[in-house]
Amino acid sequence: MAVDYSVTKHTHVEIGNSIAEDYGEHMVSLDISGETGGIDNGRFVSVDKMTALDLWSYNDVADNTVSAYVVMQHPISKLWLVVIDSVKDDKTAFIYQKPLINEESPRALTLEENFYNDPADGPVRGYIVHALDRFWISDNGFDGTPAVNATITKFVDGKPHIN
Repeated sequence: MAVDYSVTKHTHVEIGNSIAEDYGEHMVSLDISGETGGIDNGRFVSVDKMTALDLWSYNDVADNTVSAYVVMQHPISKLWLVVIDSVKDDKTAFIYQKPLINEESPRALTLEENFYNDPADGPVRGYIVHALDRFWISDNGFDGTPAVNATITKFVDGKPHIN
């Protein structure tokens, strides 16, 4: 008898190069306790108010807050490289919490696309977004179908909308 390892595929993200990750710029701890189904990595949000010591609330990111474009699709990982062209709101953040994977689990369960941020696990990390930051995002992390040279100027539920 076989075991069915099928799971919901979530957005898979990798940080390409961001000021917040590499150069000591702000990262924020976002309170996701209000999310009933959790939240995927790769969402863009607007940081709101501090709710406790070093814990921040957030809202949906406003349209025309970020201008970005898709550069390429990685030939192996199939993730899309998104480059931030400009940011009008200096409190825009990109959610990325590195998955902690139990290496002894069956291989089918260790794929990063199986992971999402569960509110029961606590806050998640948000990287404050700047011009020239780069992020790798899977197909399901977009609103629409990503393609080379596609532009992004608005967001739907925090997902970059492909124009």
